[in-house]
Amino acid sequence: MKSRRFGFLAADTSRTRAYLKEMERKNILPSWVLFLTPRKNDKVLGQHEEKSIIPSFDPDWPEAFFNPTEPLESWFQKLKLPFDKIITSDVNEYKVLRSLKLKAEELVVYSGYGGSILGEKILSINKKFLHIHGGYLPDFRGSTTNYFSLLSESTIGASAIILDKEIDRGPLVAREKFKPPLNRADLDHFYDPAVRARLLLKVLNQFQDSGSIGFEKLKQEDFDNYYIIHPVLKHLAILANK
Repeated sequence: MKSRRFGFLAADTSRTRAYLKEMERKNILPSWVLFLTPRKNDKVLGQHEEKSIIPSFDPDWPEAFFNPTEPLESWFQKLKLPFDKIITSDVNEYKVLRSLKLKAEELVVYSGYGGSILGEKILSINKKFLHIHGGYLPDFRGSTTNYFSLLSESTIGASAIILDKEIDRGPLVAREKFKPPLNRADLDHFYDPAVRARLLLKVLNQFQDSGSIGFEKLKQEDFDNYYIIHPVLKHLAILANK
């Protein structure tokens, strides 16, 4: 296994499982994990319903073949990953900040709960938080952007950025567009995490080879904004390949 060290800030979500599955498959693992698990009655975004069906294996998208409800703690233990567990749905809680400060690794892969935004206190510590946005920047910025890209150009995309105080406007590390899967109904919990995982591992592989990741700052005026897609438009995006 390659030995460049990076951390993993991981909430209990489908996206975290997609990332971890690809890290395991490509044998590029974090040196430590900060695991955030919600309190019993917390409402969080990004978790999968256990009654839902895992899609069949797609040879074009092996990254989408993961169990979105697999217990993460036992998975960390199986991979022998050191991890700290914090019971919270608030990524900006002081315990999270304190735990991050104690770690030496400067690069941290970010996989928080849907809608969670890192605050200035965490962003000001001596670390780069690598986030994979589900959409091709700067063309598709905001929420549920891959549905909009399906409608406009029949592609899905992902962009690797270093987080800063401007949402989806941090320095760009990498970006890529992909041909969408046949089963678009599974986009939310399988193929959107999968496309992010695919790009993440390309960036991590570069980091393992060189010890650094290059990036560029996109011009603010280059960005378009997209918000949560209307259910009718979402349905049309899913049916577009029928």
